[in-house]
Amino acid sequence: MAVTNAWTSTISPSKLPAGATIPSVDELEGVVNKENFTIDLDAATYDNATETTAWTAIADAVKAAIDANWVSDVFGIDAALTVTMRTVITGVERRFDNFELGDYPNQYTAAADIFRVTGFVEWLVS
Repeated sequence: MAVTNAWTSTISPSKLPAGATIPSVDELEGVVNKENFTIDLDAATYDNATETTAWTAIADAVKAAIDANWVSDVFGIDAALTVTMRTVITGVERRFDNFELGDYPNQYTAAADIFRVTGFVEWLVS
């Protein structure tokens, strides 16, 4: 019994660094559960002179966060079951952790630079 998870993305290649790859992950068939996610990652951790390296590191970090913190705690999945998951990243935006871009009065607040990653997770229990 195990939970397996693989990530992919629906982000257009034109919005990704040159040379970035998106793994091909088969869609799940059958009774599929689906939940949206938003995960904030510290930008300084993932900044890299090679943008494609940063892209892959961000996607890997999202998958790791879902595996470690969301499977049981958020989605309520019994990790003792055989579960196949598919994590789909639909957006990555550089932002700040405690105010939105365009929030002019709060732009003077101390803030951490983050990557906000959005998407959805699908899973199938077999």
